[in-house]
Amino acid sequence: MISLENDSIRLVIHEPSGTIVELLDKRTNTQHLLARRPELELMEPGMGILEAEPLIKASRRIISVSGSSVVLGVESGGITLVKEVALNGPRVTIRVKANGVNRIRELIHTACGEGGYWGEALGAMYNCRYFVKFGFPEPPNSFSAVGLRPPVSGFRFSKHTYSDRYFPELGWVAFVNEDRKVGLLVRCLTGCYGVVEDQFFNVELNLVANGSGAVELGYELIPFNGLGRVDYADDELIIGIESPSIIKPGDSINGALAIYPVSRIGEVKVEGHVRLVKSMPVLGRRGYDVDRVRIGESKLNLTMEINTINVKPGQALAVGFKTEALGWSMEDTLYSVPYLEFSINGKLASRAFSINPDYAAAVEALGRVNPSLVSRLDTWVDEVEGFYDDKSASMGVYELAAEDFSSRIRLVKRRQLPEEAIKVLKEYLAGGVKVYPAIFLNLSEFTRGGYVTTALADLILKLAISHVYLGSPIGDALKGLEAIASAFEREELIHWFNGIHGGAGSGGMLQLTLAYDLLEDELPSDLKLRLMLMFRWAQGELIKLTNAWAGNWELTEALALLAISSKFNFRNSKLGLIKAEAVFRNALGYFLNDGGWLEESAGYHNAVLNLVTWGAELLRLNGVDIYSVARGGEPVIKRAVYWLWNLLDPRYRMPALEDSGDDLPNPDPFIISGVRYGDPVLVKVGLKLLELGARPTSPLSTIALADGLNILGNPIEPKHSEVTVLDDSGRFIVRSEDSPKATYFILDYGPHGAWHGHPDKLSFELHSNGEPLIVDAGSGGYYSELHWTWHRRSIAHNTVTLRDEDQVETRGRLIRYWVEGSNVYASFEADTYPGVRHRRGVAGLGKFIYVILDEVNGVGRFRWNIHCMGNVVSMGRNYAVLSTSSTEYTVVFPRTPEVTYGWRGHHIKTTYMYYEEDSNGVLRMWGVVAPFRADVKVSGDIVNITGGDVYGNYSIDLSMLYSLLIR
Repeated sequence: MISLENDSIRLVIHEPSGTIVELLDKRTNTQHLLARRPELELMEPGMGILEAEPLIKASRRIISVSGSSVVLGVESGGITLVKEVALNGPRVTIRVKANGVNRIRELIHTACGEGGYWGEALGAMYNCRYFVKFGFPEPPNSFSAVGLRPPVSGFRFSKHTYSDRYFPELGWVAFVNEDRKVGLLVRCLTGCYGVVEDQFFNVELNLVANGSGAVELGYELIPFNGLGRVDYADDELIIGIESPSIIKPGDSINGALAIYPVSRIGEVKVEGHVRLVKSMPVLGRRGYDVDRVRIGESKLNLTMEINTINVKPGQALAVGFKTEALGWSMEDTLYSVPYLEFSINGKLASRAFSINPDYAAAVEALGRVNPSLVSRLDTWVDEVEGFYDDKSASMGVYELAAEDFSSRIRLVKRRQLPEEAIKVLKEYLAGGVKVYPAIFLNLSEFTRGGYVTTALADLILKLAISHVYLGSPIGDALKGLEAIASAFEREELIHWFNGIHGGAGSGGMLQLTLAYDLLEDELPSDLKLRLMLMFRWAQGELIKLTNAWAGNWELTEALALLAISSKFNFRNSKLGLIKAEAVFRNALGYFLNDGGWLEESAGYHNAVLNLVTWGAELLRLNGVDIYSVARGGEPVIKRAVYWLWNLLDPRYRMPALEDSGDDLPNPDPFIISGVRYGDPVLVKVGLKLLELGARPTSPLSTIALADGLNILGNPIEPKHSEVTVLDDSGRFIVRSEDSPKATYFILDYGPHGAWHGHPDKLSFELHSNGEPLIVDAGSGGYYSELHWTWHRRSIAHNTVTLRDEDQVETRGRLIRYWVEGSNVYASFEADTYPGVRHRRGVAGLGKFIYVILDEVNGVGRFRWNIHCMGNVVSMGRNYAVLSTSSTEYTVVFPRTPEVTYGWRGHHIKTTYMYYEEDSNGVLRMWGVVAPFRADVKVSGDIVNITGGDVYGNYSIDLSMLYSLLIR
C-alpha cells in the first residue's frame, strides 16, 4: 500500500492495481472511498479492481513517488498505462494515460460519506443524494423535452436496484449525505462521460474517456462539508441552494444559499432572483401539444439576509433568502419553469423547482383525510429533481391521502402462557441480541456512529415481550421505537435492507412488526403514526426487492414483507401478502428430495429453516397452510427439519462443511415444526438444544410451544441411525453409537452448493470423544482475506487435489455402501478436474477407525490433504500422533507427510498435513485415522495399529480393501 497524506486528506493506494482503497477527509473524519481489499489482492476482475478498461491484471510498478504524489505504470499485451495520483491541498488529482487502446474507464465506489464498496463500509443511507452537471442545453422552440431538465440533476440513492444512468458531456458529479452534510465532488478535467449505478449499499461512478490509440482521462476528487446538495461547482467554489423541490401556488420560499470555498477567495458578493422561463418543451412535458406558444422569461425579486460575506477555505457558510409569494396562472406559469438563481462573485448557480397547482390540490386532499400528515411531507421530489417531470410530482401525496392506517390482525395473542412456554420465553430473552451485520458492530451497543442497527430490533422485541408477558416497564421499548422512527425520518434506516449483504437486514422488520403488534394499544398516538409511516415505506421497498428466486436474502425480504402486510391494512398489503406467499411456496421447491437446502451448507440450511418456519407461522395467521405442502408423500418442511437433525454431530452441532461453522442450530424450527406436525422427536430435539446452550431467536417458538405442550408427554425420544445416507444433498454419515462421545464420520459427495459451496468433493470430517478431530475449513467470514485465500480452496479440505489447484464445481456419487457386522464400507467417485476421476473408498472398522483409500485416474502431481485439530506430539516415518486438549489420536500415511498449518473458521489454527505423488494414468493414495494414540507399523500393504487393551489391535490389508472398494 502507498499512503499520501496532507492536512486535509489521507489517501491509500493499492500498489499492484493502482486502486485508491481509502480516501479520508481528515477535517470531518469522513471516509469517501473504500475498496474490498481481500478480493483486490486476487488481482482478478470482480469486487476490487477499479480500472475497468483497459483491464490489466499485471502488477503496476512505481515510476516515481513523493509525499504528495505517485506515478504507477504497467505494460501488457501491447498496452501501456500510466496513472498519476497527486494531492493538491484539499483535492486529489488523477490522470490516467494509455497507449494502444480506444477507451479508458475508471470505476469509483462511494457511499455518500459512509465508505465505499460493499462489506468494507457501513454503506449508503437513503439520505444519499448525487447531483450531476452534464449534457447539452435545452433546444429552443421545440416540443422535444430531451434537453429539459434542471441545471443540475439530483437523484436519490435507490438501494439494491442496480439501475444505470448515463450522463454525456459530464462536467461533475457530487455525492452528498443530505443529513450529515458531507460529500465528495468528482470533477472531470478532460472530456469524459459518466455512468452512475445505484448498487446494494453504494453508488458506482464510471468515468469514461474515448480516443484512438492514445487516450487520457483526468479528474479530481474534492471532499467537502456543510452542504446538503450541490448546484454549482468549479475549482474555487461548491454551492448548494437549499429549498423545496415543489411548492403550492401562493407560497413563498424560505431557503439558504450554502457556499463551500475550495480555495482562498476572501470576500464574496451574492445576489439572487427567481427567473421564470417559458418554452415549448415545458408544455410538451406537462402534456400539451399546441401550434404556437409565447417564448420568454421574467424575473421576480428575492431578499438575501446579507449580500457580502467573507469565506475561508474548507468552511461552509449559509446565507438565508426569501422569495415573494409565487403565484400561478394559466396564461404564464402553466408553461414556465421557475429557477432560483444566484450570482456569487459573477458565478451563476441555478436550481429549478415547481410551482404546482396539482400539488396544492393533493395537499388539500391529504389535509381533509389526515391533517397530521401534511407537516410531514418530504420537500424533496424525485420527479422534479432528476429530469423535471413535475406533472407527476404530486402522486406520492395522493397515495398518502388514499392510505389506510389501520391494523388487519393480531400477530401475537396477549395471553397467559403455561410454565413450560415461559421457560422457553426466558431462554429467548436471555440470549444475546442477534446482530445481522455482526462485523462492524459493537455487540454491547445498539448504535454505530449515531446510526441505529439491526441489533436494536431484537432488543425492542425482547423489551416488548418482557413487558407483555413478564410485566416489566414499557419505557425502554418506547425509547427504542422512538429511535427507529427518528432514523426513518432522517432516511438512515438503511440497515433494515442491507445488513451486511443483500436483504438480510430486512429481517429486523419481523421483530419490529411483532413489537408494534404487542404494544399497539399502549403506543402514544404520534409515535404510532410515525411508526406506521415507517412500516408503509418499508413495505414499498420490500415489494420492489422481494422476488421468488428464493435464496436466503429473498426469504428474509419476503418474511419482512409478510410481517408488515399481515399486520397493516395498507393499500399494498394484499399485494405484499400474495408476493410473500409466492416466495415461500417457491422456496419449498428449492429443498432437495432428501430435505437438504440447495446451498448445501448446514448453517444456511438452519437459517433458511428459521425463515421458512417463521413465514409458515405468519401465513397460518392469514389462513394459508404451507406446512402441508408435500413432496413424495412427506411434508417438505418436516423433511427439511429432519435433514438438519440427521446431520448433527454427537454434540448436536452442525458439521462445518461449505460456508458453515460447527455451531448449535437454532431450536426454533425444531420446536415450531414439531408442534405443527405433532412430532415429539422434533420438539424434544429443540428442547435438548436449549439445554445445550442454544437460544431461540424468535418468540414464535414460545407461542407455538404453548399450543403443543401435550406432545411433551409422548415417551418417544430422539435417536440417530448409525448410518445415514442423504443422497440428493450428498451426505454420508456414520456413527459408532448415539451418544455424545461417539465417533462420527461425514463425507460430502453432493452438489456444489451454489454460492455457498466449496470445491471439496469427497472431503470428510471425523469427530470422536466429544470433539472434532479431522476437520473442514468451514467459513472464515466473507470479508476476511482468509475466506478467499484459504477457506474456499480445495487444499483446505480433506480430499485429493491436483497439486494445489482448486477442483471444478461438480458433484460426486455414492457407488455403493454396505454394513458388515460392526464395520461399514462405502465407495464414491467424482470428476474433480478436467480429465481426472477420483474414486474414494471408506472402511469404517468398528465404525471407529477409518481407512481412506483413493484412486486417481488422471495425469499430474496429486496431493492427499488432511486437516487436524491439535498439535503433532509424535512423528514417525508413516504416522503422526496429535493431541488436542483432551484427545490423542493417530493419522497414518504411506510416507512421511509435509506438516504445516491451516485454518478452521475465523481464527482456529489447524495442523495441515499432506503428501504428493506423480501419476501417469492411475495413482493410488491412502490414509488411516485412529481416534486414539496408537503404535503403527506399515509393511507393504499391511498396516498394523496397536491400541492396547483399551482400543484393541487392528491389522489392515490395504490390498484387500482396494479390491473390495475400488474395482
